[in-house]
Amino acid sequence: MSLNSVTRDHSLADQTLPLHLFALGPPEVRLGENLLTFPTRKTLALLFYLALEAGAQPREHLAALLWPEASPERSHASLRNTLGRLHTVLRQASGQAHPLYLSVTHNSLGLNPGAEIILDLQLVERAYTLARADRSSRMLPEGSASLPLLQSAVACQRGDFLAGFSLGDAPAFDDWAVMQREVWHRRLGLILDRLSEIQFSRGEFAGAAETASRWMALDALNEVAYRCKMRAHFAAGERGQALETYELCRATLAAELGIEPEPDTTALAELIRTQAPPVHPRLRRTAPQPHQPITSVAFLENLFSGRTREHQVLVNCFGRATAGQPQLVVLRGEAGIGKTNLARKFIAWTNTRGAELLQGSAFESGSHLPFQPLVDALRLRLELENSPMDLLDEVWLPPLSQLLPGLHENYPGLPPAPKERFHLEAEVSKTQLFETFTQLTMRLAKRAPLVLFLDDLQWTDSATLDLLHYAIRRWQDSAARVLIFASLRSEALHPMTQPQTAGGPQGLNEWLERVTREITPVHIELEPLEELETVQMVSSILSPPAADFAQWVYDETHGQPFYLKETLKDLLERRVLHPKQRSEGQWTFAVDAEHDLGQAVRVPSTVQTVIRARLNRLSPNASSLLAGGAVLEQRITFERLGAISNLSEAWPYLPWMN
Repeated sequence: MSLNSVTRDHSLADQTLPLHLFALGPPEVRLGENLLTFPTRKTLALLFYLALEAGAQPREHLAALLWPEASPERSHASLRNTLGRLHTVLRQASGQAHPLYLSVTHNSLGLNPGAEIILDLQLVERAYTLARADRSSRMLPEGSASLPLLQSAVACQRGDFLAGFSLGDAPAFDDWAVMQREVWHRRLGLILDRLSEIQFSRGEFAGAAETASRWMALDALNEVAYRCKMRAHFAAGERGQALETYELCRATLAAELGIEPEPDTTALAELIRTQAPPVHPRLRRTAPQPHQPITSVAFLENLFSGRTREHQVLVNCFGRATAGQPQLVVLRGEAGIGKTNLARKFIAWTNTRGAELLQGSAFESGSHLPFQPLVDALRLRLELENSPMDLLDEVWLPPLSQLLPGLHENYPGLPPAPKERFHLEAEVSKTQLFETFTQLTMRLAKRAPLVLFLDDLQWTDSATLDLLHYAIRRWQDSAARVLIFASLRSEALHPMTQPQTAGGPQGLNEWLERVTREITPVHIELEPLEELETVQMVSSILSPPAADFAQWVYDETHGQPFYLKETLKDLLERRVLHPKQRSEGQWTFAVDAEHDLGQAVRVPSTVQTVIRARLNRLSPNASSLLAGGAVLEQRITFERLGAISNLSEAWPYLPWMN
C-alpha cells in the first residue's frame, strides 16, 4: 500500500491554505488552523479514502464502496451529492469559490497533487521506511540519525487508524479501514521499537520507558513492548517499576487470553528480582548520583559486608584477566555467609572499570534445563545490542538461535534459521554451539575485559559445565580477557548433602578437577566472622557502649553474617534497639535497658524461612539424624546419635560419618 505523493505547484499552494488530514486517532481535518466539520460520515470517509489510495479513483468503484446496496443510478447520485457537500465545506472554509484540493473528472475523483495537502501518515511512512532500513543495514542505535524523524512520527499517534469511525452500511469500506488499521499498527510498532532502542543506547532510560508505554498502549498484548519497558526501568535503577510492568503484563495476558507470559519475559523478571541493575556504558563515566537517604535497616544490611581481603583477591584476579590471563574464581560458603554481598560489591567495582558483564543464575528446579544460566546471561546482554550480528558473524547465528529460541522474534532482520532442527545431542552440533558461545564472549572481551558471573553453580546442569570447560580451553589459547566468577554453597560439594541432579555435587567436583588441567582456579572460602571481629563490629554501632550485648549477639549467632543482620533487624523491630541518626548514612543504636537479653532470644522469621527451606530438601533418614542431633545438642556422639535415630543399620552406607 502506498500513499498519495504530493508534488506541489507553488503557484497554487501560495494562494491556498494547507489542508491537514489526521488519520491516526479519531479522524480530523483542518484547513490552516481551523477545524472542519462535515455534514455526513460518508463525506469524511470519501476524503480519507481518496487521501490514502494512490491516483484517481473510478466513480463506479467509489459508488459501490460507499453505497453497496443501492442501484447504480442511486449510488452514483449519492456520490455526486456527497462530493457536493465536500466541495461546500472546503469552499466555505477557504473562502474560495473554487477550492483546488480536489481533482474531479467525469469518470474519476482524486486529490489535486498540486495542492498543499498534508497527511499525518506520510510522516509515519517515512519514519517506518527509515526504521526498516536501519534494521536491514544493522545500523547501531547510537549511530542512527533517524531519532528526530522517529520522534515526530510517534508524536502523530493519537490512537488507531480512524479510531472509533465506521459506516455500518458500507462493509467494504469498514473492511478497508480494518486492513489499514492493522498496517499502521504494525508500522507504528516498528517505529516505537526502533525509537526505544535508540533512546536506550543513548542512556535516555526515561524516554525509552515512555516510548515503551506508548507501544503497550498501542498493542497491549505485545510482550516485547513490556520487556522493553522493564529493561528501561531496570537500567535506570527502578527495580520496583520494572516488576510492576511485569505484573501488568501478567494480569493483561491472563485477563485477555488466559495465558502466562512467555519464558523470555519471566526470565527477565527473575533477573530483575535477583540481580543488581547493570551499569549502562554511557553512564559508567558520568558524575556520581546523589545518595539516597540510608535508613537504619539499610545501615544494618551493609554492616557486615566488608570482606576487604576477599575483595582484594578478586581485584587482583581481574587485573590478571585484563592482562590477557583468563581467570576462574570460585567463591564458596554456606547460605547466608555473605557471598551475594561480596559479588555485588565486586561487580559494581568492575562496572566502574568499564568491564563487560554476563550475569546468570542457576536454579535448583532448573538443573534439568541445558545451559539455563548461560541462556539467561546471554539473553539479558543481547537486549543491549542493536542486533546479535553486531557481536557474531552470520555463520554463528543458527546455533545461537537454537540456544535462544526467541531471537528471531526480537530481531526480525536476522537471516532465517535453518529448517532442519539443530540437535544439541549431536557431537558436531555441540561443537558448533560451544564455539558460538566462545566466539560471542571473545568478541565482548575485545571490547573490554569480560566478567562472567554465575551464581549458585551447585545447581548448574552438566551441559553448562561442559560448555564452560570448552570455553576455558579456547580462552586460554586466545589469551582472552575473561574472568569467570562462580559462587556456590560449600555444602554442595559434599555428595551426601544435596539431591542428585544432572550436574550435581559429584559432577561439579569432577568438573573442578578437569578444568584444573586448563586453568588454576582461585578458591575463596567465606567463613563466619570471628568472635573478636563480631564483638568489635557490633560495639562500634552501640551508643552508649554495651559490651555484654555485643558478646551476647556473637554467642547467639556465632558470627554468621545473615543470622547477625537478621537478629539485629529483629531486635530493632521489637524496640530492643533504639536507632539514632548520627550523620548522613550513619546510625548508632542504644540497647533498651528494660529488656532482659535472656527473654530477647528469638530466631528471626527470615532465618526460620531459610532453615525450613533447607530442611525440606532432606531425606527421611537425614531428617531423623538431624532430629537426633537436635535432642543431644552438645552431648552428641556417633553412638548416641545412632541409638536415638534408629538408623544403626545405615552406618555401613555412611562411611563419610567416620
